[in-house]
Parts: sequence; structure tokens; C-alpha cells
Amino acid sequence: MHIKGSVKNRSYRIAALLAVLFGFCGNAEAAAIKIESTSDSIKVGQTVSLSVVIDSEGVAVNNAGASIEFPSEYFDVLSVNKAGSVFSIWVEEPSFSNGNGIVAFDGGLPSPGFNGSRGLALSFVARAKKTGQAEIKFGEAAVRANDGLGTDVLKNRKGKIFNIIAAEPAAAPLLSSISALKLSSPTHPDQNQWYRDDDVLVTWSITSGIDSVQTVIGKNASTMPQVSYSPAIDRKTVNGLGDGIWYFKVRAGKNGEWGPVSKYVFKIDSTAPKNNGTEFSYESASKTLNIVSGIQDEISGINHYEIFLNGNLAKKVPADEFVDGKYSFPIDAAGENEVRLSAYDFAGNNIETAAFFNAADDSVPEPETAAATTSVDGSTSDNPPAELILPSEAPAVLSIDQVAPELSANEQLLISGRTQDANSKVTVNIRRGNEKPTVVRAQSNSEGNFFALTPKLEAGDYDIWLTAGSGDNYLSSAHLRTKVISRPLKISVDDPVTIAFGAVFLLAMIAAFCLGFNYRKIRRKLTMRNLVCGDAARMREIFAKYLEILQHVRRHRVLTKEEKEIKDNLEVDLEEIERKISRRKRSATRG
Repeated sequence: MHIKGSVKNRSYRIAALLAVLFGFCGNAEAAAIKIESTSDSIKVGQTVSLSVVIDSEGVAVNNAGASIEFPSEYFDVLSVNKAGSVFSIWVEEPSFSNGNGIVAFDGGLPSPGFNGSRGLALSFVARAKKTGQAEIKFGEAAVRANDGLGTDVLKNRKGKIFNIIAAEPAAAPLLSSISALKLSSPTHPDQNQWYRDDDVLVTWSITSGIDSVQTVIGKNASTMPQVSYSPAIDRKTVNGLGDGIWYFKVRAGKNGEWGPVSKYVFKIDSTAPKNNGTEFSYESASKTLNIVSGIQDEISGINHYEIFLNGNLAKKVPADEFVDGKYSFPIDAAGENEVRLSAYDFAGNNIETAAFFNAADDSVPEPETAAATTSVDGSTSDNPPAELILPSEAPAVLSIDQVAPELSANEQLLISGRTQDANSKVTVNIRRGNEKPTVVRAQSNSEGNFFALTPKLEAGDYDIWLTAGSGDNYLSSAHLRTKVISRPLKISVDDPVTIAFGAVFLLAMIAAFCLGFNYRKIRRKLTMRNLVCGDAARMREIFAKYLEILQHVRRHRVLTKEEKEIKDNLEVDLEEIERKISRRKRSATRG
């Protein structure tokens, strides 16, 4: 099961890493962090912009993180913004939760860090909800010195207290002989609904005697119509309006007299949600799938999630059931399974993230039960299993790595996976739609890993799975789905950049394939205790290269259990090497 580290621990590690990589200077003394705004008083319904400012008080700092607490009964946070921040590296992207009343961030920058009295960390916008006195303050916070140790030098923190007063009553409308125009929109008919389309059209009817109209469109609800049209128009089109809540206003004119203002609201969200990191884990003992979602949408918000298991929709979950981004539900799974989470915002934009999890062998159904519900090719009988009780197609002894959900036509696909027995023959089956599968043969190496390259794929929906053995020893892996689409050719296949990228990717896969053996061999030869400075520098170079290869492979597929262990060991060893080199440098300086 994946476990996230604390914000403090991650802050310390990146601060120390930045200092070691880029140098360090100065002695830790003191620093302050505070919240600033242009006013201490705000009316109900109004918004206020707040800035989180760092005063290093003469100390160079290279990291700061904090959780800012606000009373959700008095404020709603509308957005966070890192534009203009002194930080360029984000351990934790700025985020907010109106349900929990929290704004959080964790940022850093390389040496020499920041030294000044007004370093902007981030800004955020809040809207007042009711009258009263409300305080926005710091919860957990840290400012770390650029001293090579990540020392927390925060001594003072200062929040902000607001007096929220009642909004002034609207002025009584002036009597006019001109009626208000009735507005409608064929492109965005519901003013309370979010839409992806940012090309808007609004229409109205012109009655007899109306000789002109005035219009305006913007994000400020109080702006009055300014642009005049004479003779009067009865519609207005705006293309590429952009994301956000927009207010269109219009009023009719007659002989120099203007009628009341009519308003129409457009809610636009054409941007997909952002995934800040999502984790999946399966508990075999309780047969529970756990999801920790880092998906956020800053415009319209997340509406619901859809969870797919092995390509089948398992459950549709309202967003409010993900408490602090966490959701668990019972599922009887066996072998290797694909889980895919799709998050939809209120405008219908969505983002997907997928991974694999392995259930314990004792959860694999009996062969008779599996045969009664699922055939080798994944088709089901007339008696499908109950909802969320999905049989597995993937015995633990045969597994296939994840492939991209969407590929370009006329490209070859690299398939990789594992077998329990070394040097086993594997058949890769690639089927488009209901066509006869294309077969590619492969053989695993001494560690049970294999790679196979498919023929060039034409456009269509593909089903990919592995088979091995025959008779009672016949095995089938999980079925993976991918879509191959035709795209306009933008870069020539002879382009050197394209060729170089393909070569680097293939070399990275092969390097990761061989990395385990080489890493253990070098680690046995050179121990941390007996390293001299030259050896340490050389090992740092080698281990950093190995870690870079693993990180590159991780962007294209899920790491194996062995590769994850090697990655964790590399990170620990690199930290130890950095400390050893740093101690030797300090000893040499004192000498």
C-alpha cells in the first residue's frame, strides 16, 4: 500500500537536496511569514486578494511550506495563483479546500535561494459569505534556510483579521417607459450550468420604437453596459470567451432614454481537471480497493468520478464521497488487475489515470467458478457475476505492463511483461474490434521479463492480452484496451529529433532491463564505509544516471516491484553519498 510522506519531511528533503546540488551559504537566524491584503474590511459578496509574503530577515532561504486556515462559514476561496512567486520548484502544488477551510503550498528554489523582505510565495482570492469578524491564519508552517541542512528558521507568523460588513442595499430602479429586454442563449441555455464551449451567442427581441442598445460582457457583475449600437441589434456573438463566470448585460434605448439593464450569466470551463498525483492500493485481507485522488479542478470543480476495473465500469461516485480525496470500496479481485479512475468536472471535461494492482493468490477464484463466468478471451456467459464481484483474467504467474490509452496510427507498440518462470514462451495477442487477433511471439529472460514489438497498428479500438502454455497449464493475462487514432503528420519520420527520442526511449527500456544486475554488482564492490572522495563522486554519477533511467521508464509504464526497490535504494544511497562528500568538503575547509 502506498503511503505519502509528510509535508515537513518532503520540504526538508527538497531543501537539503537543492542546497547540496547548487551550493549553500550563510548562517540560520530568523524569518517571518505573513498574510497581506489591501483592506481589513470587506462587504458580503465581495472578493479580496490575499498574498502570502516571506521576510527572510537577512537569511537566504530556499524552501517554504504552510497550511493556511480560514473559517469556511465566512469565506469561500475561489482560486490560488503562483504567478510571480519566488519559488520555481513545487513539492506540493498550491491547492485549497473550502470544505476543510485550508489553503496549502510547499515550494522551493535553487541556491542561492531568496534573501529579502517581501518574497511572494503565492496569492489567493476569497469571497465573503456573511457578516462578522473572521481570521485567516497559519496552521503548520516552515521556512527553511539555504544552509545545506534545511534548517527551519521561521520565527514569526502573522495572519489577517477581517471585518465583514453587510452589503449596501441596491438603489431603487428609476422608472422608465422602456421595458427590460428578455435574454436567452441557444448555445448556453441554462445560466446555472457549466459549459465547455467558449463561443457564446445571446439573443433578445426588439420592440417597436427602440432605436439603440448598449452592451457589455465581463467578469465584474457590477459593470454597466458601455458599447452602443444604433440601429439596435437583437443578438451578440462572442468567440473564445475563456474560462470563468461571465456577465453579459444589455439595455434598450429610445430617443436618448435608456431602459433597465438585463443580465445573462455564462459559466465556461473548457479546461480538463489536473492530476496532482493519484494512488491505488488493494488490501487482499479485507478485499478493499483504496484510492487517494489528487485530481482537482479550479474552475467548475469535480462533479463525479467513474471507476473502471479491467475495462468495465465498476462504480460511478459523486465527488463529495471522496473525503479528503480518499475513497474505498469492497471488490473481490484476483491476480493482476487494471484500475482506471476518470474524473469529470461540472462542464463535462474529464481526465483519466490508471494503474495495476495485484491481489493475493488466495483470492483467485476456483477454476470451475472462473470458467462459468469468463472465457479466455474475456467474453461473459449469460450468468455474469454480481456487481463489483469481477473475476480475474490475470493469474499472478503471467502479467502485462500498462500501455497508453491512446496511440497514433502506423506506429509500433512495445509490449512488456513478466512470467513466473524464467525463459518462458509468451504469445502476445493484438485484436482490433472483432477481427482475428494478430499474434507476436516472445520469450522471457532469466529474470522472467520480456519485451515484444507489435506490427504497425491501423486506426481502431484494440484489445491486447498475453497467453502461455496449453491444456491444464493454459494461462491468460489481463486484457488491456487502447485506441489507435489517425493524426495529421506534423513531424517527418526522418526528423533527427524524432529518431533521437525513439532511440533514447528504447535504450532507457533496455537499460532498466539490465539495471538490477549492474546496480547490485557495483554496490557489492563499493561500500559506503570504505569510499574515498573520488569513489563517492563516481558512485554519485553512476547512481544518479540509474535513477534518471528509472524515472524515464516510469513515465511510460508501471515499475516492477524489483525496480521500485532499486529506485528506493538508489535514493537512500545518493543521500548518503551527498552527506559523505559534504562532510569531506567541510573537513578539508577546516584543515
